[in-house]
Parts: sequence; structure tokens; C-alpha cells
Amino acid sequence: MKICLKNVSLLVRNIGGFYSENIWIKRNLSAYPVLSCFFRHFMAGASTSQQNSTVLNEKPFTPKKALILTKFSRYEFEKRTHSELSEEELIKNLEDRGSDYNNLLQHHQIHVKNRDLVVKTLQDQGIETKVVNRFEYSDSYIDWADVIFTTGGDGTYLMAASKIKNRDKPLIGINSDPTRSLGHLCLPSFYTENFPEAVIRLKAGNFRWMLRQRIKISISGENAFDPPIELHDQQLQYPEYRFLDCVEGHHKSNSPKVPKLEKCTKPKCMHELPVRALNEVFIGECLSSRVSYYELAINSSPKEKLKSSGLTVCTGTGSTSWSFNINKVTEQCVKHLLKIRMGFKCKPRGFAEKIEIKSRMFDACLVIDGGLSFAFNDGATAILEISDDDALLTVTLPDQCDKI
Repeated sequence: MKICLKNVSLLVRNIGGFYSENIWIKRNLSAYPVLSCFFRHFMAGASTSQQNSTVLNEKPFTPKKALILTKFSRYEFEKRTHSELSEEELIKNLEDRGSDYNNLLQHHQIHVKNRDLVVKTLQDQGIETKVVNRFEYSDSYIDWADVIFTTGGDGTYLMAASKIKNRDKPLIGINSDPTRSLGHLCLPSFYTENFPEAVIRLKAGNFRWMLRQRIKISISGENAFDPPIELHDQQLQYPEYRFLDCVEGHHKSNSPKVPKLEKCTKPKCMHELPVRALNEVFIGECLSSRVSYYELAINSSPKEKLKSSGLTVCTGTGSTSWSFNINKVTEQCVKHLLKIRMGFKCKPRGFAEKIEIKSRMFDACLVIDGGLSFAFNDGATAILEISDDDALLTVTLPDQCDKI
């Protein structure tokens, strides 16, 4: 068996720190995670060494049951949000908002065509197939399937990944509309309209397995066992959603996606969240204009009190999305930075196994991959860790002209 290691990074950053704090945790998704923290008056960092790999498959992959999680298109979103409107009234409503109905319908039809191709191809191969949307996606369907496919973009892929609890359930993404999204986590766009060829490669064993690291989160606090807000549902239920909607009466989820956990009677009882973060974890005030105040500790180091616009902790997979844009440095900025001499002594970098954050906020949230929001108010503590057991099993296929 041939094993190839690939370098990817994990980042943690204080977003827009009011005191110029930039907290980074860099991790090599497949090899070396590096944790480094930059503050206004000091520098500290840590890194840890774990290995993940892409493995050349030597056996055919022949699943018997496949679950397909399909995205909710913008057209379907508008139809569901304005269910009381006729088609003509919906067209008028969209035109008044400056949206192009025909364009929405066209891209919806593209998505449906490519989704149906995936379904038909799998069924033609004798694979029992079920199709669910984000409202139906649950543990019972995940346990039933041998493999999970997503038809949509990266958002659909992240939603599917968060609920997969072990590293033995493969997840394969198909970008159902490459003209509208890049689909970085999905198979190359060549397979969107040529999905039968992807299945042929899978059955022939002509692919690579790739393990993507994910973040495990454990939390404690007064609201630690409250059900999370499903942010995808909020878009439909509360079009004018604001941070005050988090109060009791609004902080309810109609979705069975996250199982309820029995409450612990111990005051500082930690419990592990039943979801994993593939891209990033965000911690901060629900209202972005407020200052986020928290304490940060790396391993067993003393806690540092920090204020910023929020904190993101991202994996190597997520290092090319939100975190990449947060940390983007232009050539002009580099030129200016090089002119500035450091007037303080940098602390040496070490190794980290976990990050601990304690909230000093009163209306804060901990958001996983932009989809699930957990209450994270004053006194609550979160521990973020990465373990090989939490890795996500994915598939890598070559592009049209490439070879594995």
C-alpha cells in the first residue's frame, strides 16, 4: 500500500482584534499542526505533530446502500419562504427585490438534472439509494448508509460531514452546479456531468482515500446542554433574525439533526458535542458590533484575557475559506510590515494538544461550520481538540486528464 502525505493547515485567529491581537493555530491537516499566537505585546505559539494521509486504494469500493444529501436551491428557498404566493406573484416579488426569477429557475434546473444523474447512476449499479434534504438528514439515515453523497456545494458537504461520527463512513461530494460555486470539497467539476465515470473509478478501486481532520468540541456551563440554533433553519423561520431572538421562546430548533443530551448535575460537567467541525469553529458575540471578551489557554498554560471581534479556529480543510480571507495579506501590507522593527521579545514556540476558551460574554455563540450555533455565555468553557479518531473519510479522484 502506497501512502502519500499532503500538507494542509489549521488556523485559529482573533478576528479584527481591538488590541491588534491575531491568534493563529496552524495545523497541517495531513501532517504537522502548528499553533502560534501573536499579541500586541508578546508572541506565543504551539504546534503538535499528528499524521493524516491520502492512501492509494487497492480494492474496489462497492457499497450496497447510498444516502444522497441534496442542497436546498435558492429557487426552493424562495418557494418555501413565500409559500403563500402563486408563481406569478413570486416572480413579481423577486423582480421588486431586483432578483432574476428566470436565472434562479435555470440554476435550480441544472442542480436537479445533475442530482438526478447521480441518483440514476447509483441505482443502475444496483445500489439502494435514498435522497434527503437538510430537514430530513438525521442519524438514522447516516447509520443506514454505507456511503454518503452530497449534491450541492461546499455548504451541503459541510452539513453532511458534521453529523458523521466515525472515520469509517465515506463522504463524497458532487458539485451540482459548478457555474455558481467552486466546490472545493467536492469531486472535480468534470464528474458533475460525468458521474458514471466516477462510479466506474470507485468500483475499479482507481481512487485515493483521504482522511480530513476535524475539531472535537467539549463545553460546560449553564447553557451547555441547551439545543443549538440551526442557522440554516433560521433563514427560513426568522428572515429578520437578530441576536435577541436567542432568548427563550426563539431558541428552539424544529430539526432532529442534533440529538438531545441528558443534563449533567455537576456544576462544571463537560460534555462532548455530537458534531464535529470540518472547516472552522467561531466564538464571539452574537451581535458582531459588540466586543468579544474571553480567556484563552493553550494546553495547561495560564489563561490570557483577550478582547476582539471574535475567534476562529479552523482546520487545514477550512484554511482555504473564511480563515484564508481573514488572514489574507497583500504585497503592500508585507512591504509595510517589514519596515516595522519588533520592540519586544518573542516567546518560544512549543507544542499544543488542546485549546481552552472561557467566555466572559453575555450574548455569545459557538458556531460550527456556519451551521450550528451553541450558546456560549459568561462562565461557559469550551475545549477544542483534534484526534485521529475524529477524522473524516473522503475520496479523491483525478481530474479529466490527470492520473492518480
